Amino acid sequence: MLAKVSAGNTAVGTELVELFAKKLLNFARNPFSVVKMLNTFGVLAAYEPTEPKLKQAFYRILNGRRPHQERICRQIGISDNDYVNWLKVLFMLFMEYGDGDASILDGTVNSLFLSEASQVQVLLCTYTTESCLLSDRSFTTPGDRNDVTIFDFNLCANAFVRYGFADIDSFIPPNTPQHVIADFKRLRTPTVYLTHLVDDKELLRRYNQCVVWQSHRHVYSSRKDRLII
Repeated sequence: MLAKVSAGNTAVGTELVELFAKKLLNFARNPFSVVKMLNTFGVLAAYEPTEPKLKQAFYRILNGRRPHQERICRQIGISDNDYVNWLKVLFMLFMEYGDGDASILDGTVNSLFLSEASQVQVLLCTYTTESCLLSDRSFTTPGDRNDVTIFDFNLCANAFVRYGFADIDSFIPPNTPQHVIADFKRLRTPTVYLTHLVDDKELLRRYNQCVVWQSHRHVYSSRKDRLII
């Protein structure tokens, strides 16, 4: 994808969706993100599969030996109950319900990108010499606006990507008639808007600072120099 965009080809909508799905999967599996993951998907811990084979696998995981559990819980500061709920949620997220059926994780990604209520904007930032930090939580969420949800992910040593899911209502002028708004949402085609920025150092500074602030304990870099914080 980076090669295509660098060559001027911005028709990478499919790649951007697939990349987000993989990054969301990494977030769900990351032990340093357990608390946020449970805050996001924790309701799934109240459910279990009904299909016999899946249910058997589900309880085999829950009842199996986990000699690493005590160490992980102590290391990341969660309870045994949180750990078990994490396993439950992971199973429910990744489980495919039938032949060709999407998992809940895939359904979540599709709903984000196809929602008539939001506009998806992606910012790809690449750098010639400077380094992009990597959080031990695998992602960061800059900003505190209620009308936009933002996720930052490290792509490689010198690139990061920002996904923004903006409430479409924030783009609609005040006092617009409700029937006009309804028609607009119904007729619009969900589109991923991509902007590619090269060597925007101030944006990199804010990205790297957010990585440091939001990491659990460690940040990673491919080099010790060329860091902007």
